[in-house]
Amino acid sequence: MNQLIASSDLLSQRFYDAVFNSLDVRASTITDYKYRIKHFLVFVEQRGIDYNLLLSYKRSLEANEDYGVSTKNKYLTAATTFLRQCRELGFITTEINCRVSFFTQSKKHKKFGITENEASRICDWIRVHPNKTRETTMLCLLLFQGLRQAEVCNIKISDVNLGQRVVFVKGKGRDDKDPVHLHPNTYRILKTYIDTTVASDAYLFYSKSCKSEDNRLTERGLRSIIKSILSDLGIDKDVHGFRHYFTTHLIKMMPGELTKVAQFTRHRSLEMLSVYNDALLDEENNTIFDNAFEPLLVR
Repeated sequence: MNQLIASSDLLSQRFYDAVFNSLDVRASTITDYKYRIKHFLVFVEQRGIDYNLLLSYKRSLEANEDYGVSTKNKYLTAATTFLRQCRELGFITTEINCRVSFFTQSKKHKKFGITENEASRICDWIRVHPNKTRETTMLCLLLFQGLRQAEVCNIKISDVNLGQRVVFVKGKGRDDKDPVHLHPNTYRILKTYIDTTVASDAYLFYSKSCKSEDNRLTERGLRSIIKSILSDLGIDKDVHGFRHYFTTHLIKMMPGELTKVAQFTRHRSLEMLSVYNDALLDEENNTIFDNAFEPLLVR
């Protein structure tokens, strides 16, 4: 059994496909595991297998200055899951210590979202490009609905109910779809897009390059489209910056009402919303801190 993972077929996609495809998790999670496991398997091929394999891998990640803590934890998670599943399937008989703690990570945001000024400029772009309904619909779903990238790409025509002004979205870690109330801006542009552009196909957005298996727009494709628009506007932010702005803006509009905010952001835990709330409090405290030494400023 040990030879299977230590052989020249170690990096075989067929092998780790079989391991990860046996997991009862979301397809997107399996895809991420398959991408990240290659890094671990190269490490195993060079080092070999023993009891402290995973601990040694963690220490190699720790020494890697090219990866942030979040990325290191994702690689470590893929490796841990892989080893446990290999043991479960009988591919490894050697005793391996899988009780390795993950890297501690700050709960403070390290990336900043779209600002109010940038949101205003994005709205101006939408107004002056009425014919780009595909792009403007994407922007509205991100800016006014706070949808995640995968959620935007996975919307089907049958998920949109314009009569009830809702779109059904399968959120992160969910098995069923949740109804998401459409903001008037989104409703107006989405209706125009569907009435004038969308054929009676399954997905709301299709890839024009047709590189995905079912031809639907991929998350990479979405990022490319949005990044191009932001670049034209001189906005140096990524697509997640929209959801960051959406959540932060609602917290400002509903102070002290995180439970209500969660109904719109669809966070499963209030702990994550507390991170956003703490960031807003930090902004206020930073202003107080700056003003505290105002009389002592060196002119």
